[in-house]
Amino acid sequence: DGGTKKPADANPKNVGFDLPGQAILVGTPEDNAVLKVVREGLFLPYAPSKEFPGTGKGYIAWQRDAVGLGRESITVIAYDETGMSEAVGTLYEAVQGMDPLTKFTLPESSTLTGASKATAAPSLKIAWVVNVTDRVVSITSGDTLSVLSADGTRTSLSADGKVTGSKAELVEAEASKPDATAMATASKILTPDRLLKTAVPFNKGVAIAYWGGTLKLTDADGKVVSQLQMPNDIGAMATTGDKLIVGTSDGKVYSVSR
Repeated sequence: DGGTKKPADANPKNVGFDLPGQAILVGTPEDNAVLKVVREGLFLPYAPSKEFPGTGKGYIAWQRDAVGLGRESITVIAYDETGMSEAVGTLYEAVQGMDPLTKFTLPESSTLTGASKATAAPSLKIAWVVNVTDRVVSITSGDTLSVLSADGTRTSLSADGKVTGSKAELVEAEASKPDATAMATASKILTPDRLLKTAVPFNKGVAIAYWGGTLKLTDADGKVVSQLQMPNDIGAMATTGDKLIVGTSDGKVYSVSR
């Protein structure tokens, strides 16, 4: 739970649990205090309840940072004895690798042929980088750039990346909503091995951010014309003129262009 905290906020939600390492969490959020925090922190892909996973069924999930920063954990959830037996048994099967990683038979031999030409789109150029106080959750463009960080600080930037002002807001910082039209366009031309996070209109195409920091620009026909792998996850984007402003999870704001 990011942002500026006081000593009184030193609870498991903010600082994690005092566990020596990785953990396997067994039970339900109703009878396991650690599982309850994991559920409330939205680490689980589906919210567990007596209706899900259901009678006689188990639920297994993996998560990172749920019990402590950098700590991995596995949840084994079930609401009856039969379901727990199934969940624990399935976990043992996964650990032992009873099912192969792929349904295909691996080749006995293979060859590699070097590419005859480059197929990757040209890299985007970074004009400037500015540090702000915390993870970027929202960027508003206008006469100046207004960058909202997760700790509630709003930083004003000039077009050339100079900090012109900063103030702490009392309201809790909320992430800006993605542009619906740009998201609809981006969903039709997704990169197969990436998960879409946000998108904004840019020039005649769209700027697409994927989870993990991959940034791609397209033209009006949906063809990728330039791209860049950001060093951290992208939290928000905005446009100003021919520049794309990108805020990342490590508290940096970038101005990029083709």
